[in-house]
Amino acid sequence: MRSGEAATAEGVSVITPSWNNPANVGRFLTAMGTACKTVDAPTEIIVVDDSVPARAVEIRELCDAHDAHYVRGPRAVGAKRNRGARQARYSVLLFVDSDCIATERLVAEHLRSHREAEGGIGAVAGPVTVRDGGTDLASQVARRAMHANPPFEWGATHQVLEWAPTANVSVSAEAFHAVGGFDEHPFTVNGGEDVDLGVRLTAAGRPVVGNARARVNHGTEPESIRSLFKKVHRYGRADVFLRTRHAERSEPHGNRTTVAVTAGLAGLAVGRATGCRAIALAAPAVAVALLGSQRLRARPDGTADGLPARLVARAVDASFDVGTFSEALRRGSPRLLLGRFPYYTDEHFRKTPQEDPRRQEGPA
Repeated sequence: MRSGEAATAEGVSVITPSWNNPANVGRFLTAMGTACKTVDAPTEIIVVDDSVPARAVEIRELCDAHDAHYVRGPRAVGAKRNRGARQARYSVLLFVDSDCIATERLVAEHLRSHREAEGGIGAVAGPVTVRDGGTDLASQVARRAMHANPPFEWGATHQVLEWAPTANVSVSAEAFHAVGGFDEHPFTVNGGEDVDLGVRLTAAGRPVVGNARARVNHGTEPESIRSLFKKVHRYGRADVFLRTRHAERSEPHGNRTTVAVTAGLAGLAVGRATGCRAIALAAPAVAVALLGSQRLRARPDGTADGLPARLVARAVDASFDVGTFSEALRRGSPRLLLGRFPYYTDEHFRKTPQEDPRRQEGPA
């Protein structure tokens, strides 16, 4: 297969990272194969996988059955996507996660946007539909927690974006290689690399545009509460990666965990120095109060979940600050304790006319 860096032929190379989930890959390949048939240009599907041997055999067999290319890859998701891009033959690199199901016109719509732009864009963002009407506690928490909800609909609600989640985004192969592709050294296996790529494309004069018709459906089961905590904690760590990568973009932000720990330690120190047990005992209570001071927000649709869901969602959102705090400490950089990357700015995002959706905040 020809190296992507030399690829000039018009067409679409679909690239998806995979790890230990043949069922997801099977559904992905079936739907994507149908979507590729609607395109009046060459297409290919590349699965970059690092599953354990038994699962890898299953995924390779699925790729063979669907005429897709199977490529062994590294652990990090950004590095997997880069490996797929280097193997790609065509002018548009379409990155879709393996737990997403393509709609019939997905590939055709991505290619249409690139054609109409005549080389003036870097990427096209398509929306991701998350169907989760569950009434269990985890589903309620997932809907309510601000940081657990990536901006999956931005591709439908915005004409121009600075970045978009790589669950469904296509990039001009020429622009992708010109900016160096995904950063292969984030602080986590995945998290923040999509924001970083979009920022670099935009800075290079190759903006990201939205296409509401280039849609995929998120096809996995609802997440567990434990997985929500882990994901949002990882996003917090990724925030430190982004502020390290783009130090000029960092904005002041009072990390709740930093403030709480500082207040608690200061109170304990004063209590010990003065011999006042009341101050020493009050310090942990003050720290807990600071961590829990986030307002119990109403849902965007105005409805209210039960108190348990609201409390757990608040704790899930707090794990973002915990992730930022722990990563900053691990890197030995106090300046990283009080800051936040600006994920949405009026300068770099432009909404679709006559659309005014509630602005979503937080990382993908």
